[in-house]
Amino acid sequence: MMFEIGSALGLSFAEEMMKEISDPEVIGRRLADMAAASGWGIFSLVGDLRYGSKFTASVANCVFCDREKPADSPQCDLLVGVIKGAADVIFGEPHKVSETRCQAMGDSVCLVEAEETRG
Repeated sequence: MMFEIGSALGLSFAEEMMKEISDPEVIGRRLADMAAASGWGIFSLVGDLRYGSKFTASVANCVFCDREKPADSPQCDLLVGVIKGAADVIFGEPHKVSETRCQAMGDSVCLVEAEETRG
């Protein structure tokens, strides 16, 4: 459920940004800056931010799991959903998005990987 809420939120953020900005790299950086300013954590985006074929978001001090008890699986479903919703809109193609590292699991950062899935 949190993933779905996050996806709708990411889609909405991206659509609003795209009314003023057309460059996907700038939109991605602005969204990451907005998330950081909102207290979601310290974001770093690397990879293909021009066309969205594959990129990674690294989040230190992630608000979604920073104070969670140790977990056996990633806990940042809302964050993953936001990244999926935004990526699908910004790049105009569906993306597979998954959290591969999570602070709640003892990792130093949360790592969310996104890859275009068009066939």
